[in-house]
Amino acid sequence: MTDQASPQTPGQPGLVEQDVIDAAIACHHAGRALRAVTLLRRLLGVNPANHNALRLLGVFLRQAGQAPASIPLLERATALHPFVPVFHQDLQKSYEAVGRPDLASASYCRALLAEIRAGLGPDDAPPHPLGWSPERGCPIPLPPRGRRTEPVILFVSERWFLLDPRRGESNCMIFTIDGREACTPGASVGVFVDDLARGHGLPIDRLIERAVAEVDPDVVMLSPQVNGLLTALDPSAATLARLKRAHGFALAVTLYDMADDWGLAPVWPLEGLVDLVVSLDLPQPLAQARLPGWPVLGAWSPVDPTRFFDDGGPRDWVVSFVGQVRAARAAFLAEAQAAGLSLHIAGGQRGDAPLSLEDYAHALRRSQMTINLPLSQTGGVPHVKGRVFEALLSGTLLLEQDNPATAHWLRPMEHYVPFTDAADLAAKAHYYRDHPEEARAIAQRGRDHVRAALSPAAFWRAVLARLA
Repeated sequence: MTDQASPQTPGQPGLVEQDVIDAAIACHHAGRALRAVTLLRRLLGVNPANHNALRLLGVFLRQAGQAPASIPLLERATALHPFVPVFHQDLQKSYEAVGRPDLASASYCRALLAEIRAGLGPDDAPPHPLGWSPERGCPIPLPPRGRRTEPVILFVSERWFLLDPRRGESNCMIFTIDGREACTPGASVGVFVDDLARGHGLPIDRLIERAVAEVDPDVVMLSPQVNGLLTALDPSAATLARLKRAHGFALAVTLYDMADDWGLAPVWPLEGLVDLVVSLDLPQPLAQARLPGWPVLGAWSPVDPTRFFDDGGPRDWVVSFVGQVRAARAAFLAEAQAAGLSLHIAGGQRGDAPLSLEDYAHALRRSQMTINLPLSQTGGVPHVKGRVFEALLSGTLLLEQDNPATAHWLRPMEHYVPFTDAADLAAKAHYYRDHPEEARAIAQRGRDHVRAALSPAAFWRAVLARLA
């Protein structure tokens, strides 16, 4: 495209405008920033409402050190398309660059709301039976303190995984709320921050104040997990401190990725305020080492056995890997396949084509053996995620990369089969394929051990004993 090319051609405005945007991106990638800016300005001269051009020009100007000039462009883009999260995120960065954290925070809130709305689509999800809302108040009758036989826990968490109902329920729903309600009915209430934010906007601290006043919980349990960070969806530390003084509840935080530094980030603002940090991926010695001096309980993922179970059905997959295939995992699995291992790979809740929870559980039930790679996302540290217990409850033989974290909860070669490298994995998978009775015996011992020693009831006994 020459400098004289028009950004718009009669009869084909959309196509040619996109050509100009593509050319601007290519110029920017090639280091021709001035040329990229010129193309976008010309396009906006013809069509001032092209939101993609507004956004790109704003981003390019901020990257060139012209953050003040980028703000009107990005504000216009977000006004034209308020439900595109990345537009708000780009505007947030420009506000931060000019020293306006207040406006940056507001823009981030709008980005979160846009993500929630984008995931839900046109229809709101039906209310959860345990979910508190200003309209319905407390969903279950609760006796007042002093007359309770079990502590009442108010869970503050996301309802949906990554705020997106298409990906299923959040880890807090699957691993904590459902399990507590199953073993102790009528003593759990959920404050689902994404549902409340969608209906009432942000911040939601005043709604949490109302929920605490209505429920009068013995324990407030936070479960922050949007990108592993405290976000505008979570109550502020100041609000939590004030409510804790006024109502006298214990404050607990569940963390799903303590092995990663980003997984620890949610608790740093709560130092001195939190009564217990519960790790769902590291046993006690490893979890305590991550937060020296803090009250920490190293625990496991309390998987609901009504969701993951052995139905005695056919197992037509000999070996599977069920979960997100990140780069390191892909490289290892490719190495195992090169060593002669044939396997079925199915995605998890993350990724472009996420499995529903039901399909994920079914994939485990149809597997004779399943592989778990326990290294954390960024730190390369072994930790024990929910898939370990989900696989065992499903009656599947677990092939687990050898590590001390898993061996804390399970006995190697009695409850699961450890492997050292890709060649060892392939060799052991072939052995147990050819010796199915031995494979079934190990799988059954693993299943029975989780049912007996690592159940939701055992998890909650451990948590409440520490909080007592």
